[in-house]
Amino acid sequence: MQCEACGYELWNIRGRTCPECGATFCPANYEFRPGAVGFDCPACGETYFGTTEKGHLHPERFHCVRCGRFMTMDDDAILRPIEGDGRGAMVDRRIPWLQSESRSFLARWWGTVVLGLRLPTDIMSGVRPNDPTGVQFMVVSLFVSSIVLCMQSAVFGLSGFGGFGGGALRNPILWGVAPGSGVTAVFLSFAMIIALAAFHLLAAYAWAGAAHACLYVLGVRRPSWRRTQQAVLFASGSVAAVGFASMFACSCLSLLAYPWWAAVAGETLARAHGIDRMRGAIASWLPAIALVVGIVVLRSITMSTGGPPPAPLAPPAPAVAPAPAPTVPSGGSIDTGTPDTGTPDDGAPNPDAEADGSAFGP
Repeated sequence: MQCEACGYELWNIRGRTCPECGATFCPANYEFRPGAVGFDCPACGETYFGTTEKGHLHPERFHCVRCGRFMTMDDDAILRPIEGDGRGAMVDRRIPWLQSESRSFLARWWGTVVLGLRLPTDIMSGVRPNDPTGVQFMVVSLFVSSIVLCMQSAVFGLSGFGGFGGGALRNPILWGVAPGSGVTAVFLSFAMIIALAAFHLLAAYAWAGAAHACLYVLGVRRPSWRRTQQAVLFASGSVAAVGFASMFACSCLSLLAYPWWAAVAGETLARAHGIDRMRGAIASWLPAIALVVGIVVLRSITMSTGGPPPAPLAPPAPAVAPAPAPTVPSGGSIDTGTPDTGTPDDGAPNPDAEADGSAFGP
């Protein structure tokens, strides 16, 4: 039986505080093999054995038959393995993602996503301190959620996700791809998916770092950075789950993806570090709220100090009136300013020129 925060062995310990990291623990959060763990009375040492399916005492509150002291399993009993070092007394309750020998890839991922939605606190019960941090699980979850978001943008034309639905990422001119071609759709789809997944990955690590700093401020004694990563990253499956629900139910549910992630992360942080749910929720929500407030304030400052006003537009040039058409005097011809050769355009002699003798010269 190890501490969920640091991995310290908790057998034969009086009290419910880890001597290594100071995190609290509760025997009810562990699962034992029936009859493999002894629950000793702290006063006289009388041993009782767990008979339930989880190896717990039944009833959990009673008076010791030897000394008459009132004791409870969660608060008073001293736990010790009956045989060996206690490894055989524990039931392996690792999350589906870590059960690589018994399930397929998609089954392990989806099983962990469902577990996070149904019982968020059980996620960290099934993740040991020396287990992977959950980066691969989060990458899969964010990749799936990015695909769902792109599908919603293409099918429903959503534009409420920072412009991804109908903004710059869908402008083929910015990518140098011919509009209306099949290459445009394929290229933009992959570009959007990779960009969204990379953005969420960086944001998740920044969020985990801020939450870890909040744990220090909240008085948590030596919180484990690895456990903080596991708590935040393994809670990311809720984003993909809510995204799927928005595809088949209502597209507006996508707006609940990130608040749901923060809520699940609050539960997992509390369980990972052995603290109460209030401090876990504060460590999870405070960085997210600070980020949103910071974006709003920065946008307000930018809009209020937006630089010099644009120069006024020059007035349009006045329209030029067309030149009047030349008039023909009565009985005359139009004066074009060129000498009359006496020959019309078709080469025939001009009768008027013959009359004055200018047609053939002297």
